[in-house]
Formats: sequence, C-alpha cells, structure tokens
Amino acid sequence: MLFKVHLIQAVCMQDLVTDKRGTVDGVAQMLNVDLGTFASLFSVTAILAPLLEETVFRGFLLTSLTKFMPTWAAVLISSLGFGLAHASARDLPQLAALGTLLGFSYVRSRNLLTPMLIHGAWNGTVLVALFTLASSGVDLQEVLSAQSGSGAVDFVRVQQWLLP
Repeated sequence: MLFKVHLIQAVCMQDLVTDKRGTVDGVAQMLNVDLGTFASLFSVTAILAPLLEETVFRGFLLTSLTKFMPTWAAVLISSLGFGLAHASARDLPQLAALGTLLGFSYVRSRNLLTPMLIHGAWNGTVLVALFTLASSGVDLQEVLSAQSGSGAVDFVRVQQWLLP
C-alpha cells in the first residue's frame, strides 16, 4: 500500500515538473467575453479561493508550524506548500513569493482578513486583465504561449495587440 502511495506521488510530481502550463492557462480556457462567465469566475477566484486558501495555509498551517519553529521558517514552509498546492511548476516561484507576502502580512497584522484581501486583489486583478484582453479581441492562448521561459508575459507584445 505504501509503495502505491509513493508511486502515485511520484507520477503527480513528474506531471508537476514537466507541465509547461500555469494556473492562468486553465482560467483562460474557461474565460470568454460572456459577462456571466466572468462573474462566476470572479466569485470563485477572487472571493472563494482566497477565503479557503488563506484559511488553510495561513490560518491553519502557518499557525500550527509556528508552534514548532521560528515564525520566518513557518512562513517559508507554508508559502512553499501554497505554491505546490497550485500544481504548476512554471508558477511555483511566483506563487511561493506571493505566499511569503501573504504569510508575513498575516504575521504582522494578526488578522486573516489581511492576506485574504491581498490574495483576492491579486486573483481579481489577473482575471480582470485576462477579461479585458479577451474583450479586446486578443487571443489569450497566443498571449500565454508567448511567455518567456521565466513565466513572465511579454508585455511589449501584449501592448502591441492592444494599441492601434
């Protein structure tokens, strides 16, 4: 039984390492110019996901880890967990950095609402940017495939698509 668990974990980690897609790729496939779809995605990504993820990673994991290690180490470990939970090797550095910001904002404010609002603003801004691009006739798949190896969008190319 233990061997099966390790085998499943290894297969999942292999997909995580070899997958060139990021978290935004999945959202972009669902996003069209329909306002109803946008409203649904916004409620999930900018409201529900931050509530759930911050409760789990900052409210539970970070708080629990601080009982066994220094706060800075607990923030880093919970941030890595946050990044890994999104199952995207391409986005892991950005998500771990965001998790670190969220973790230290929670430690500093001692209020779970602070990282929830930051997280919601982050996700909401990304979704609004994608929706704006899609509404302007930009092919989101082309934009996402134009990303450099670092995972950063080529904003010069996006600007050329948007400006006449």
